[in-house]
Amino acid sequence: MSVALFKGMKENKVKALAKRIIEIIYSMNPIFIYYFQVNVEGNWRWICDVRGSEFAKVCGLHSDADFQRAAEGWSYTQDLFCELLKEWAIPTKIIRNVDYNWDEYMKEISEFLFQV
Repeated sequence: MSVALFKGMKENKVKALAKRIIEIIYSMNPIFIYYFQVNVEGNWRWICDVRGSEFAKVCGLHSDADFQRAAEGWSYTQDLFCELLKEWAIPTKIIRNVDYNWDEYMKEISEFLFQV
């Protein structure tokens, strides 16, 4: 969804595409686990620190303004995807990544999968 939106596809077309994909995979009994990044700009910066300056350049992240725009786009996409998840009758677990507490998140995921 992010790539389609960033490349200029209209939101209604992206939603239609996402819904079509869900229709295709629905018979496979999918389960969604979604990591929602609370501090999106900070997460972009963290990713670029981990992957290095070449990755940041490829993503067009050269200045603070670039990181802010990337965060706005990612936030928008996350919100849109969460909106769609509420519409679909598919078991879903959304992990709100506040503090990178992966042990706690894995515990939440395990509990969720045990209940499904």
